Amino acid sequence: MAKIHYDSYSFQPIAFVRTAARYRYEEPRQSVFSPTPAQLEFTADPRFRDALADLDGFDRLWVVAVFHLNVNPDRTANWNPKVRPPVTPDDKKYGVFSTRSPHRPNPIALSCVEVEKIDAAKGIIHLRACDLLDGTPVLDIK
Repeated sequence: MAKIHYDSYSFQPIAFVRTAARYRYEEPRQSVFSPTPAQLEFTADPRFRDALADLDGFDRLWVVAVFHLNVNPDRTANWNPKVRPPVTPDDKKYGVFSTRSPHRPNPIALSCVEVEKIDAAKGIIHLRACDLLDGTPVLDIK
């Protein structure tokens, strides 16, 4: 049996979400139900402006982000293996990996967002709707 090796990884945000939604109750569970426009504002690193090249024509992007409000002061995630989603046909708890719960072992968010326009010169992607909160750190887009 192979020995399991646990590594720790450190990431720096490449962008931050800018939107009017600052509190969890202001956003629906998925961006397709969100009327809230948003922007992805990239950090000052000029390489990110070049990295936005060739995104014109994309309708949607995957945003990989951090559920920054779900991290304890010791930088660990606050999570349970079973959760009760807010909208279910029963009152059952489900395994966290079968849900979209933001309370996960690693507080990583994955959101499909609709692109309105890309301003590469300013390092901004304008979104029609977004289910991430203002200030959410973005780790990557795909």
